[in-house]
Amino acid sequence: VYLSGRTVQPSNGSAGSLAETAAQIDAAGGVSVPVGCDHDSDADVAALFARVRDEQGHADLLVNCVFNSSAFRSTIGRPFWDLPISVWHDVVDLGTRSAYVASAHAAPLMFGRDGGGLIVNISARGAQRYRYNVVYGVGKAALDRMTADMAHELEDRGVAVVSLWPGTVRT
Repeated sequence: VYLSGRTVQPSNGSAGSLAETAAQIDAAGGVSVPVGCDHDSDADVAALFARVRDEQGHADLLVNCVFNSSAFRSTIGRPFWDLPISVWHDVVDLGTRSAYVASAHAAPLMFGRDGGGLIVNISARGAQRYRYNVVYGVGKAALDRMTADMAHELEDRGVAVVSLWPGTVRT
């Protein structure tokens, strides 16, 4: 399991660093490869998938779950005109765009595999009804639309793409 994210080591008492998650996978009998990666950087993402290709030759599963929840928290319930324009970047550019970029790199690594591949985009009910604020709804709706369109284009390649709505998750 390749894990990627910006927080490699635990900091400020915040759970969920790559090192902590890797230790949990390894303790459960799995094999983890934590990789520092800023998913806001196309070069970092390209390097991550080049590493997967070089070390494994393929990918079976991609889970896209990039969201700056700590930055977003202060925007909840505030009207769009009171929010800094940078919120669009945090939700749509970082959240939705990063799923597109990672999927574009991962999909070719899934082609021709027995059993195909699976791309899972973590979304939420904000895609269908108002939740938190305008930018959140736009980001989640875009992610779900992108999921459906990717599924259409990848169907003949044996790669499934789904959107998963887990509800609020504390990470």
